Amino acid sequence: MTARARPSRRLLRIRAGQTLAPPARVRSCAECERLDEVASAVAAPGACSAASGSPPLAAVDRRLGAKTVVVVRRARSPSYDGTVMNLVVANVKGGVGKTTTAVYLAAVAVGRGYDPVVLVDADRQASAAEWLEERPIEELTVVEAPSERTLARALRRRGGLTVVDTPPGDQRLQQAAVGSADAVVTPTRAGGVELSSVLLTLELIPARRRRGIVVCSARLGTNDLEATIAWWEGQGVPVWGVIPERVGIAAGPEARLYREGLERYAGVLRRALRRRR
Repeated sequence: MTARARPSRRLLRIRAGQTLAPPARVRSCAECERLDEVASAVAAPGACSAASGSPPLAAVDRRLGAKTVVVVRRARSPSYDGTVMNLVVANVKGGVGKTTTAVYLAAVAVGRGYDPVVLVDADRQASAAEWLEERPIEELTVVEAPSERTLARALRRRGGLTVVDTPPGDQRLQQAAVGSADAVVTPTRAGGVELSSVLLTLELIPARRRRGIVVCSARLGTNDLEATIAWWEGQGVPVWGVIPERVGIAAGPEARLYREGLERYAGVLRRALRRRR
């Protein structure tokens, strides 16, 4: 099976192995002022990456023809040296927040100055690709790679950061993805019923690969959440982030990227790509 770009989806979908020239970047205050609409993710009204030095991540919507394109203002990451990195989002169970995690991590990476940033959608349902067709993120390239062959080709890209959204229930494809990963993020939910799928996912990850848990749709301050975090830490598996239960985060392409989601996933990205000492 090959990764094909359907004619109606040419804006972001390309064949694995091809390149797509990135759109122009947003750099100046004047350019920021011309944006049609500042999303709820903007940290402070009027904040601009060119004027403030090192602002928080901010997602901005602007019109491109009939599309609304999300622009994540860039702030060059001081820790990024241009080395290629593969970040895989994996859990053998569905419905735990993999696609949301992959899209937010890719958006944060664009905002932090990783270049290029590629999101590889390895799920035949193409949920991430559909999301980013509906709400494209400027300077983010999306590749559909729903087979081991096309996934391997997509992961051979040089330079930048690649985020992989893996499918549920396909252990062979997940194993192929985590085998090429520099770090693996495993989204899950609070509660004991979720433990077995995460343990099975962790067994697929090669030894010495960085791995961590992200608790999604979490109800902050609950006993279930505290018990889940304590259990994983007791197993020696780090919890890289807790994503609170918010309609804005879980809404997918129906809503803009949510400010709190960007902030929370920025912490996940930082921990996932932290170099071993």
